[in-house]
Amino acid sequence: MAQDLPFIPPPSPPRTPEANDTTLADSDLRWIEEYPGEAGSIYGTCKTTFNKFRINQKEAGLEPWAPFSNQAEWELAEWLMKSGVSQEKIDSFLKLEAIRDGAKPAFHNAHSLFKAVDKLPSGPEWICDGFELKGDELDGDREPRTQWVEIWRWDPVKCVQMLLENPFIGEKNATMPIKVYRDEACTNREYGETNTGDWWWETQGKLPPGATIVPVILSSDKTSLTNFSGNKQAYPVYVAIGTTESEIRRQPSAHAMLLIGYIPVSKLEIFSPERRSIEGYQLFHDCMEKILAPLIKAGKDGVKMRFANGFIQKAYLIVAAYIADYPEQCLVVGCQENACPICTVPPKKHGDPVHSVPCDPDKTLRTLAQAAQGLNPKAFKDQCLCPINPFWHHLPHCNMFECITPDVLHQLHKGVFKDHIVSWAMAAVLVPKGEKEFQVHTDETLMQMDLAWVAFHGNKKIFEDLAIRKHFNISKIHNIKHYLDSIRLLGSAAGYNTEATERLHIDLAKSGYQVSNTKDGYTQQMTVWLRRQEAVTWFRLYLQWVMPGYTASKREEAAAEEVEEPASDEEEEGEELKLKVQDQTTFDVAKKPPLHTSLFHRSFKISAHLNSSLN
Repeated sequence: MAQDLPFIPPPSPPRTPEANDTTLADSDLRWIEEYPGEAGSIYGTCKTTFNKFRINQKEAGLEPWAPFSNQAEWELAEWLMKSGVSQEKIDSFLKLEAIRDGAKPAFHNAHSLFKAVDKLPSGPEWICDGFELKGDELDGDREPRTQWVEIWRWDPVKCVQMLLENPFIGEKNATMPIKVYRDEACTNREYGETNTGDWWWETQGKLPPGATIVPVILSSDKTSLTNFSGNKQAYPVYVAIGTTESEIRRQPSAHAMLLIGYIPVSKLEIFSPERRSIEGYQLFHDCMEKILAPLIKAGKDGVKMRFANGFIQKAYLIVAAYIADYPEQCLVVGCQENACPICTVPPKKHGDPVHSVPCDPDKTLRTLAQAAQGLNPKAFKDQCLCPINPFWHHLPHCNMFECITPDVLHQLHKGVFKDHIVSWAMAAVLVPKGEKEFQVHTDETLMQMDLAWVAFHGNKKIFEDLAIRKHFNISKIHNIKHYLDSIRLLGSAAGYNTEATERLHIDLAKSGYQVSNTKDGYTQQMTVWLRRQEAVTWFRLYLQWVMPGYTASKREEAAAEEVEEPASDEEEEGEELKLKVQDQTTFDVAKKPPLHTSLFHRSFKISAHLNSSLN
């Protein structure tokens, strides 16, 4: 128990860390309010996994490259493992005379290479859970048809431990909530990293003194594995932690977001057509409940964890955010896709500037329980719920409706602005380019965002007058109102962009499928490949840690930095969208907006320009 362990209070951050630096401009000054209670306490010191591995190597008289003979052999092995070539191609490569008689690696074929890689430390073992589904369709014997499905998963608690220990992302781990202000009077608050939002501050007060909150950030998204033919799909689930800086979380090369499971993908043909959709909903929730089960105890009682700085802290792993596109958001909270996954606004009111009541998880669970008993509660229909048992009902201190974060990529850039506002405005009047960027948000910028929202609704009638639109009951437009609350709770929206997880599909789903036999059972082959990929990545990070100055291979850096932005499964497009007005003027809309951008200013400028041009 926490009270039985001695703890060392953490060092307090200075209240005005930059106020005495006369070289800084006033706009760079910050005033920090510390959490008044005990938070992020240290219970001792420890040796990290990297420390232990190096000690074992030294005791055995081995060089850091072991089990490889030298740096060249390791880098050859790394290249072969990361290249994505098949086992057959690896065998052919290693049989080349220049390699066999020149480089002379200890491994002579793919099998011996894999044996060497399997000696490297790796992450948690993959766990496969299988269960049988019973449908309502009957087989030839008039018995209900059945289907066997499998979940492949990693323990999320062990994955979080890996992230906390990674010295390249964990040395700056935030372990306590703070409030940051732009002015000495503390009237203009700043929202950037997760620990600057209200969620961490408020949740800290619900936990024992000295507790260290580790905000768990989840993401899931079904993705196609085949490009031009076939219907193979994967359903990966990812995890990151809010103690890591958001800029680092967005970098694929930082490995700050890990794969924790594959949800089975099935057509569910054992069910009648009218039941397949809802059974698919419930299958998702059953699988997520299984994958996240270890977080229940870790969130309630806490668990002693090793941090990259060598300290042991009592960590409470609490689900704080869920990164998903709009259909996935509805699936996660358990509502229909015509509803809002955050509030109780009626579907036909999505186009109105209304301030609706947020969804309450306890009330929602009671409504779902009543519906399961056949009581037909009015709230079930009003909230547009689906008859499911949600995976989040046992997660401690978790309000899943508040966990839903802004999807800047799909809802704003590809949705509201590209598909709606920009095209409407182009059809109405010539609009100049321009947008204002924000590295973080403040109370002042959030107020400007709110004014932009009001300005849009105040001027949107022009689109109806010009016969461009008949209504504005569009979920993506409505959801913009919730961005302000999300930013105040969890920090800048840039830290929760679906762009990062879509990029992970390449490394953690598509590449693994390509090296499998692409037949039934390919998921198991993908997990073996991923385990080895993780081991190689871990070992490279270890070498960078144990030998300062050793860097990632040129190929790895190029792959991380130069890879093209992946097109989403719902849309394949070029680098720019060309919008032509009257076959004369061409406007370019950047495919990828700046990560730290308040796109609401584009809405405000369009509305203001329309208003001034048409009056």
